[in-house]
Amino acid sequence: MPEPVPRRPVKARFYVLRSATRKARAVARRVPRGWVLGADTEVVRRGRVFGKPRDAADAARMLTDLSGRWHQVFTGLALIERPSNRLWTAAARTDVKIRALSPAAIARHAQTNHDKAGAYAAQARGNPFVEKHRGPYDNIVGLPLAALRALLRRAEKTKNPNFSVGARTARSEAVDFSTKKAKSMQGHRKNFLRKKKPDIAPRIPRSK
Repeated sequence: MPEPVPRRPVKARFYVLRSATRKARAVARRVPRGWVLGADTEVVRRGRVFGKPRDAADAARMLTDLSGRWHQVFTGLALIERPSNRLWTAAARTDVKIRALSPAAIARHAQTNHDKAGAYAAQARGNPFVEKHRGPYDNIVGLPLAALRALLRRAEKTKNPNFSVGARTARSEAVDFSTKKAKSMQGHRKNFLRKKKPDIAPRIPRSK
């Protein structure tokens, strides 16, 4: 049940939190006991939510608007505990600059990534899209783990004041992928995200 993409500029943080909450509540109705996590990630520029492209022409329009410019990636997280229906929310933001794409590159890339907000995938082979970013990288390619750990910590401390979660969190940093060293860092980070299992609690049932 995705949130309809608004036609006018919106407050992005509020938008992704509302969308994540709707997703979590839709699943929580079918879960008698346990934890349900809803998440929504959106590409936003100047308050405009891009959403997922409808077709190649829509993808080309999005990539043209983003080419060579900064935008924001927001992720909203909503955690519901059943059967109490208590709700906790958190949000993450990463500023991203897309490489300057030629018309030919835009036409080529517009044929793919129709399932991705903003019509691009930061983890694509060769990294043809992201030139720089400020903020958590995992927020662009998947789930922002630092925000998730903080959310779980808040939820469990509410239920159990003696609960504690390890202090290890995903590091936020600014990286320019145009440099050779940064490209090496990106490859290392991809391997980390693929291989490293986050040490978080409680366990949350996965749902589609």
